[in-house]
Amino acid sequence: SLVAAVNTQLDKLFISKLLHIDTLGYYTLAVTLAMGILVLVGPISIAILPRFTALYSKGNNKEAVELFKNANLLVSIMVFSFMANMIFYGNELIWVWTGSMELAKNASIFVPVLSISFAMLALGTIPFNIAIANGYTKLNNILGIISLLITMPGYLIATQYYGALGAAYIYCVVQTTTTLIFIYMINKKFLNISMIDLLIKKLILPFIISIFIASGFTSIPQIYVESRILTLAWIGISTLMTLIILTLAFIPLHSIKQLLQKTKPS
Repeated sequence: SLVAAVNTQLDKLFISKLLHIDTLGYYTLAVTLAMGILVLVGPISIAILPRFTALYSKGNNKEAVELFKNANLLVSIMVFSFMANMIFYGNELIWVWTGSMELAKNASIFVPVLSISFAMLALGTIPFNIAIANGYTKLNNILGIISLLITMPGYLIATQYYGALGAAYIYCVVQTTTTLIFIYMINKKFLNISMIDLLIKKLILPFIISIFIASGFTSIPQIYVESRILTLAWIGISTLMTLIILTLAFIPLHSIKQLLQKTKPS
């Protein structure tokens, strides 16, 4: 917890020491928006961890792997749907939130990089649950300490030469790298899922498709650009359509039908 706390605050510490306080404010505003991605995953993680723990305690490893596949895919679809729309609508989201065009202009430049950073952090949540369910915390501690050794000089150099955006890129690269390594190691130790299925089909392809869908919506002319409510509604439609298309593309139709049948009143 201590290592994680330092990792999440170190970029802001260097920005506050090396740059103007206004820049820290803009950066923090973008961080707060991007952290919304983690909020999506939190309830799923809380609900599913006891189930993982019970399955591994009883030796039902095969059932745990199947549960991981379903939960991890659900998280990927949700995370990438919101991440992609944050990337393209960061300026609009901050304007809708604060009502200030100046804040939106200055803070939105950090949103694309930070949204990817927190998306990668969110994608490590379900694999982390697998580790916790098996009482395995060593890897997480090692990666956290190594990342500190990289980010401390990285933030110093990047912030001096490229400002707060440089710090955001360092944070993004480190989070992406550590998450991919963590997923690979947890898979190798506890899951033994094909890496092609785990990384390409469940991560890379949803990422690419979500980007295409969200970018497609940005190309549609918006009529009510001066209305915060209608702008938010448009972003909501774009996000919802990204979510629906990704769901239909990656979750088998028979699974959706089974889910709908279970939700029907008896």
